[in-house]
Amino acid sequence: MSRFRFSFLTIFISIYSLLAQKISFDPIKDTFEIGEPITIRYELIINNTDSLKTIYPSNIKLNDNLELQEEKIPQEVERIQNSIKFIKEIIVAGYEGATYVIPPFAIGVHGEDTIYTSSAKINIARFELQQGQKFDIKPIERPKMSWKDYIKEILIYTTLFILAIASVLIFNVWKKNRAKQRLTQVFEVKYQVTPFEECLNTLKKLEEDKLWKQNYQKLHYSVLTDALKKYLSVVYKINATESTSSELLEKLKHTPMSERAIEQLKRILDNADLIKFANDTIPDNMHELLLSSTVQFITTDMNH
Repeated sequence: MSRFRFSFLTIFISIYSLLAQKISFDPIKDTFEIGEPITIRYELIINNTDSLKTIYPSNIKLNDNLELQEEKIPQEVERIQNSIKFIKEIIVAGYEGATYVIPPFAIGVHGEDTIYTSSAKINIARFELQQGQKFDIKPIERPKMSWKDYIKEILIYTTLFILAIASVLIFNVWKKNRAKQRLTQVFEVKYQVTPFEECLNTLKKLEEDKLWKQNYQKLHYSVLTDALKKYLSVVYKINATESTSSELLEKLKHTPMSERAIEQLKRILDNADLIKFANDTIPDNMHELLLSSTVQFITTDMNH
């Protein structure tokens, strides 16, 4: 009996405190689409005998297929004599076609009484795909970006591009320097050998390394021509190392070297210059033939 009196007293106090309540929806319609944001607006007129302490956030319990997207703080919008008009808005969305009931939830405490909203009912349309019905696949739309986002994206890609280019350049420089250091050590001048032996050793080393197969054609022919010029400088007492191919051939015309030997040397130097300066390419067997021709040239010249 005492429990019944307590419940009746609670209902009486709630009715005494809450004078009126109205629920509206935005957009205004009977049935909503799946995923459509629905604004539920609660208008409550409360007796102003005591101040109202609003509750935020409210403990709103929804169905699993309903999502609470936003809850707004209760706002006092109007005072009417001894009452206050409050507005409370929540935004929900349903992801399965059905009728849902949003249960009452507390929005404030009025004296010793807790003020609750009324329950609200919303209908979410059921989506039915008819047999044979087709829909166009829409392209993926990128989110809109501000000019700051574009600048940030450009800076990131530009930095990555510069780092990639720098890494490639540094690696190539390191690789070439390493190869040159190795060749410098191999082809270091040995005072114990004759110019012919020194040149021949260099050509043999080139034959072993086959630098053209490692994409070092220019380096291969630079070493080859340097070895030839060094040999000719010592044997014929001319400044061959600082001469171009045409200048070297002109100087050799005034030496005991035969015209036939000069013509053979010209073919070797012309082919080497095409690869060194004109980026010309030749088959692998041609590299070996030119190397063999160079060995034959210095051997014949030494025995002349």
